[in-house]
Amino acid sequence: MYYIAIAEGQTEGPFSLEVLENYFTQKKINAKTMVFQEGGQEWEEFEKVLAKYHKKIVPKSKVSEEQNTDVNLTLGNWFFLIGRVVAVCGLIGFFVCIAQKLIGLAVACLLSGFFSLMFFLWMGKIYDRIAECVLLLKNMQNNNK
Repeated sequence: MYYIAIAEGQTEGPFSLEVLENYFTQKKINAKTMVFQEGGQEWEEFEKVLAKYHKKIVPKSKVSEEQNTDVNLTLGNWFFLIGRVVAVCGLIGFFVCIAQKLIGLAVACLLSGFFSLMFFLWMGKIYDRIAECVLLLKNMQNNNK
């Protein structure tokens, strides 16, 4: 069980880690909120407690607004990158075809670039959601051991 520090040196709790994670998701607490675990030695930031619990680093996008934004190229991000490249190729094909007065082919290039972009963006999102589910299931499996 965990306690959280609130204004003017007061504490609230005890809370389970799952409740704290829900508070974090709902933005009731942030990554820098000070947390104390029953039987622990000292107060820690929530992001450190969460990292220990999940045995991983908290994703940069959830740590805090003041942090450095590093590029995290996961497989889902590669889908986004490929989608953008294909869309640019479709635009280039569109303008080349317009210059050659091939209107039908120009429209085909434009549409193929757009739909390819949408496909890769959605595939990236789907991959990220599946990866989150796998991580959640692994954490649940580790907790049951």
